Amino acid sequence: MRVFLSFCFAILVLMPLSVNAAGTSSSSSSSSSDASNDNGYSYTTYGMRMAASYIEDGSFTKAISQLNKEVERRPDDADAWNLLGFSLRKSGNYQDAEKAYTKALNIDPKHTRAMEYMGELYLTLDMPDKTKALLDRLNDLCSFNCKDRDMLKKALAAYEAKN
Repeated sequence: MRVFLSFCFAILVLMPLSVNAAGTSSSSSSSSSDASNDNGYSYTTYGMRMAASYIEDGSFTKAISQLNKEVERRPDDADAWNLLGFSLRKSGNYQDAEKAYTKALNIDPKHTRAMEYMGELYLTLDMPDKTKALLDRLNDLCSFNCKDRDMLKKALAAYEAKN
């Protein structure tokens, strides 16, 4: 009986760990430089999965080419505009990156990932007040356990420590 109870206890304790491991994406990066489908993003089209793959490899020129096709095919896809903004920002094209993030947020005003990435763009451009405004929006949208808000808060703190 004691062995059976130990077995049941082990199952009850270990079961949540198995569920969490299965529900977690394979991405191990926690920095905002990773635009893969972590944080619950699931790209349903082949083109978006290809773009995410290019981004993970650091092939931003290929990602931009793929994402331009995606936004042409599906101009109301906030995720495609967001990833395009990310790729443009990482390529140093800040003006077009801002336009892409703005488009993503016009389509989906609650797109927390676009807010986080746009906030990082503003830090790159030495515009911390705009970053703080986006962080305020994220604070309003997120109650707790909000990776995008936490990442932007961390980026802003690092920026302020340097300046």
